[in-house]
Amino acid sequence: IDLLDPKTVEAKKEIYFNELKAAQLANGAFPWWPGGAPDPYMTLYVLSGLAEARRYGVEVPGDMIQKALMYVNNEIPLRLKAEEREISIVSFAAYVLTSYSPKEFPEAQKGHEAARSWAVFLEQNIHAMTPLGKAYLSFTYFRLGDKKKAESLLDMAMDGFREDPIAGVYWTPEKYSWVWYSDTVEKHAFFLRTLQELRPEYKRIPGMVQWL
Repeated sequence: IDLLDPKTVEAKKEIYFNELKAAQLANGAFPWWPGGAPDPYMTLYVLSGLAEARRYGVEVPGDMIQKALMYVNNEIPLRLKAEEREISIVSFAAYVLTSYSPKEFPEAQKGHEAARSWAVFLEQNIHAMTPLGKAYLSFTYFRLGDKKKAESLLDMAMDGFREDPIAGVYWTPEKYSWVWYSDTVEKHAFFLRTLQELRPEYKRIPGMVQWL
């Protein structure tokens, strides 16, 4: 497939958006597979991808976003539990919801307000958060206008890096590195994304790119 051909890209985009629309459930959630049960992580994953597409100027069906945001706003309050997986979902949700403009999506307005309270809950359970979760929370605070907390959490997230001239800057894999909230490559890439926003002149960015 020639993904540099605009006609090809446009045709594929229509196919995949139609597949996403067909997969979305009545409550706004997305399942892991068509006809499956609603899943908060998969819904957030899709919303994150749609936000990224919009960042590059891709037109995304607004009704699909609005319905998914509504599901997340209703679902995440049920996940406020001091367990690593649930805390990771809440942290990811705060990051994803704050990636949408409250002026454009009514449910994003609710999401921004909720993210502030979720952030307080997450800080109260910071000991149970993975480095990736802390990075999500850092970016959330940055979007909510609290640069001081964003910087502090980013420092916590990035604690323990290693550096050498061949491998670059990296972190050793975590105990459960195969789960999404501890994935080594995902974490590393998101650290880079966060640093580009908060500390674009950070001297170890080249080393992190080298490792990746």
